[in-house]
Amino acid sequence: MHRRLLDASPLGVLIHKRGTVVYVNDALARITGRPKEELVGRKAAELVAPEHSARVTQRVARRLRGVVAPPEYEVVVRRPDGTRRSVELQLSSQDDEVLVLVRDVTDRAALRTRRFSLAHLGVAVHLLRSEPEVEDALRAGVAGSELIALLLQPAGDHLAVRFVEGFSPDRAAVERALGRPLEVTRTAWTPLCHEAWGWGEAFSDDGYAELAAVVDVPVAALSDDDASAVEALRAVVTRVDGWAGGPALLLLAGRWLREDDVPVARLLSAQVTAALENVRDLARARRRERELEAVSTLARAMLAEARGGPVPLLRAACEVVAAMMGAPEVSAWVLRRGESLRRAAAWPARESTPVQRVRLALAPWLADLLDRPEVTALGDTRHDARAGVFARDESAARSLWLIPFEGQGGVKGALLVGDLPGRRLRDDEVALARAIASVVQVGLENAELHEEARRRLDALAAAQSRLVHRERLAALGELSAVMAHEVRNPLGVIFNSLGSLERLLKPTGDAKLLLDIVREESDRLNRIVGDLLDFARPVTLAPRPMPVERVLDEAWTAASTASAHPSAAIEVRREVEPGLPLLEADSRLLRQALVNVMVNAIQALPQGGVVTLRARPAVLGTAQPAVDLEVEDSGAGLGNVDLSRVFEPFFTSKATGTGLGLAVVRRIIEEHGGTVSLRPGPERGAVFTARLPVRSAIGPVGATGTPPEGIPMS
Repeated sequence: MHRRLLDASPLGVLIHKRGTVVYVNDALARITGRPKEELVGRKAAELVAPEHSARVTQRVARRLRGVVAPPEYEVVVRRPDGTRRSVELQLSSQDDEVLVLVRDVTDRAALRTRRFSLAHLGVAVHLLRSEPEVEDALRAGVAGSELIALLLQPAGDHLAVRFVEGFSPDRAAVERALGRPLEVTRTAWTPLCHEAWGWGEAFSDDGYAELAAVVDVPVAALSDDDASAVEALRAVVTRVDGWAGGPALLLLAGRWLREDDVPVARLLSAQVTAALENVRDLARARRRERELEAVSTLARAMLAEARGGPVPLLRAACEVVAAMMGAPEVSAWVLRRGESLRRAAAWPARESTPVQRVRLALAPWLADLLDRPEVTALGDTRHDARAGVFARDESAARSLWLIPFEGQGGVKGALLVGDLPGRRLRDDEVALARAIASVVQVGLENAELHEEARRRLDALAAAQSRLVHRERLAALGELSAVMAHEVRNPLGVIFNSLGSLERLLKPTGDAKLLLDIVREESDRLNRIVGDLLDFARPVTLAPRPMPVERVLDEAWTAASTASAHPSAAIEVRREVEPGLPLLEADSRLLRQALVNVMVNAIQALPQGGVVTLRARPAVLGTAQPAVDLEVEDSGAGLGNVDLSRVFEPFFTSKATGTGLGLAVVRRIIEEHGGTVSLRPGPERGAVFTARLPVRSAIGPVGATGTPPEGIPMS
């Protein structure tokens, strides 16, 4: 009776006596894959895998000695075909016999393995550094756990399918049953998804129906081949937060899933959420690091470029801002005289741009934006009027942001960041833009300080040069005055003696020739003394307004009369631009300077030629309106004359010159606050230029005026 009950038991039964098998039932024979006759008489420890044999032998021995041993434990049975089955043993003993109940728990072991793989997946995603890496790991992990997985993300009134992944045999069976693939891009909300969205998790024992609802296919009859696989599917849906596009739902379907696996799936979702938060934190840290490095780079560029002026500085700022914000276009606009914004620099650099200037009078809203140190979105260049004023002729649409920056004395301009239409700046990017504006402000202030220091150094160097030059001229003048005084006394005696000799002797022939030579050389010496006195005499100006054209005409008339060379064969051309302001100068001294220059021009044309008298507007220094007075001749030219020394005292290229004529000219012009220069003519000859400041602005200054204030353009 008892043996028949053991034979009919669904559990495997084995009885061994002192370790030798004396009885097995049919269920155990099926578990081991061996006939009962082959099992009886063998050692019980031989029926398990080698790695468990020693443990089984040890516990059998303990039980036979009456020592306490665990009554339940799991081992692995190795079958003749090489397969292995996990079994649970329950032992009871009586005297020297041991009864062993054997339960096949292979499916339970596989379940533990699958659950472990999901747990391992949840741990592994924490090591990943980007959202695509997390998604790829999730797809590979669920497929390796013999599951079908779909990641669904709400998009309006439907769900967008981010990915479909699955265990190949089960997925193939489901797609054959549905008659279509699971690859869909969107699906409707199902009751199970609604439940998971609200509670964070949901379970269904009909996974096939849930997959059919996702692909919107009615459940149909199944073939015998697919029925066992498809009908056993169960589904778990959990909510996963942290995706860039918002929370999502993870649908898992598998034959091994049970309702008690919901916590495992929920734990996986929590781990993925934590991993995505880590990814975001890491991305923020990396972005912050890049931003700090970029701001540091920009600050270094500001210091490096400050000596070169504001334009190179702004060009460097555009390049760094483009790299920091990933923008395809960045330009710097500077405020000119409070009237307009002009493009000063851009990245990438352009040969020409459709918009170079925006007048504030035509865009009054722009003045309000510049007064507020805030980052402002101007909108799309194709559809927003405010953005259109900066890029109205461009074919590619851009979203523009305005970043004002200041300098000494208030706002100086703005950076304009252009990106793809629809782009919005994040809060951290807005904060970065403000930091950029602060760095640019400091850089501009440094550039202005450098420029001011450079101007002051240049002014100091010029003042020192003028002081040295004046001291040299004063010393030369004093020496010249003494020499002239000492030479003129004997010259007077010589002239008186010559007159007396001519009256007494009434010379003829060679005697008269010799006396004429003495008189001629005495006259030349007297002229030299006169030049020395002119050079040594202090210049005292008596300025009064005078027309430019009259100054040139009077000087030419005096030069033609004073020159020993014939001027009849010389053609005079006058090129005086209309509307020139009056000069405020000493007429006598200015005429003397121009006469000296014009005499030189006449002497350069012994065979005749052309002398051009020219007057046109100019600018002295950086802002002072002026007039250029030019005397150009068509003579042989300057040859190898050292132009850097032609205005120095006693420097001359003539055989009989004193070298004081042009020195006197320079002194007179500089006393008027002007400058002089001498250069070769465009074809031949020489061009003398005297640039005189205009102190009485009566009438326009031609096309030239005071340049606008603000940052100079390159």
